[in-house]
Amino acid sequence: MIKILCTHCWESARARNERIPPLARGKAVQLSKDEQRQLVAGATQQLNRAQEAADAKWGFLTFPRWDFDSDNRTVTFSERGSRRLIANVRMVGSYSTKSSSFQWAWVLYDHDEPMIDGIVDLPAFGEVRGIERLTTNYWDCDIVEGWEMTAVAAYLLGCEAVYRAPFDNLYWFMLLSGFRKVT
Repeated sequence: MIKILCTHCWESARARNERIPPLARGKAVQLSKDEQRQLVAGATQQLNRAQEAADAKWGFLTFPRWDFDSDNRTVTFSERGSRRLIANVRMVGSYSTKSSSFQWAWVLYDHDEPMIDGIVDLPAFGEVRGIERLTTNYWDCDIVEGWEMTAVAAYLLGCEAVYRAPFDNLYWFMLLSGFRKVT
């Protein structure tokens, strides 16, 4: 299929295809089921290492309170009413404990919303690589698969850590970067 693109869209597509992480490269353009499993496993291992390193440096997982600021696209971690740490946020998706399903953030936000920068490119990547979960808006699963898709997003897009923020019957998965202490 041939598609006419504006300059911005062409540059975005070109950038997506220039930086393909090793585990996302298969023997063919579309990844086999085994290559997809390797991608998920490798992304999960890398995320675990990143989480440990970020928590060792920033201690963000020890804070009892978090506050999300959608206008500034940040999450603030605090303790006893005192703000201590801020990180930039990109929303990945949510897991519903009521319906036991995962939903990508691109379903809820406009595609030009900075809150999902890069996340909106995952369906195109999934289509080219044959990864159905990256092209499906939402599906029934357990929370482990929500973590796995967040790990894949983190692997493909980069981040310092991720956070699973509880909100009513949802867990919101967020890519975190730009940690800074509040002074």
